[in-house]
Amino acid sequence: MAFPSLPCPLHVFEPQYRLMLRRCVESGGRRFGMCYPIDGGSFSSYGTVLYINTVEHTADGRSLITTTGEKRFEVLHRSTCDGYNTGMVRFIEDEPVTNPWEIVSLRSLQEEVFDHAKQWLEALPVYARLLLTQTVCCPLPGIDPHPENCPSGPMWVWWYVNALPTNPQRKIAFLKLTSLRERLLMLKDSLHLPIPTVSANGYDSREVHSGHQLTATH
Repeated sequence: MAFPSLPCPLHVFEPQYRLMLRRCVESGGRRFGMCYPIDGGSFSSYGTVLYINTVEHTADGRSLITTTGEKRFEVLHRSTCDGYNTGMVRFIEDEPVTNPWEIVSLRSLQEEVFDHAKQWLEALPVYARLLLTQTVCCPLPGIDPHPENCPSGPMWVWWYVNALPTNPQRKIAFLKLTSLRERLLMLKDSLHLPIPTVSANGYDSREVHSGHQLTATH
């Protein structure tokens, strides 16, 4: 899956997508849409536009590319072109927040959820934190002082969405939201903090209750 503002390295080897990649680069736009695949050859109705930063071709015709997520979109109409999926889309942006009181409230909520997410991350075993960092492919961004100015919300939120040990449908739900407030609350609800317990020897210990198994998806 791909998310706004996050890097997304890809290995392109299927002939139809090698063709698509060449057309994207030659057109000068250097952009294509990424949607999560669905059984039967279809794909999700929500996705992210990726900008192609670099392309490295191998001797056998494959390509290693680096991309960065940009806009979110909803697929309105589906079709195919020379074997690869295409579609007509509607771009998605968060609802603007202009009321001064709402801005103050949103910034306060961002700080609350950021701290909550940081606690969740620090409570994970070291190997799990390393796995998540490798999966997201970039360091954890800092908090955004002006979250109301981001059309898709702060980068750090998408870092945690990408890192979430949950199913793709749950992550797609984040892409659909047009309210940063709702996305922050949904993220907080998804990151279960460890519950303090007392071990048999009397020392405090912590047990993480998540309900999801941490797995690598890339």
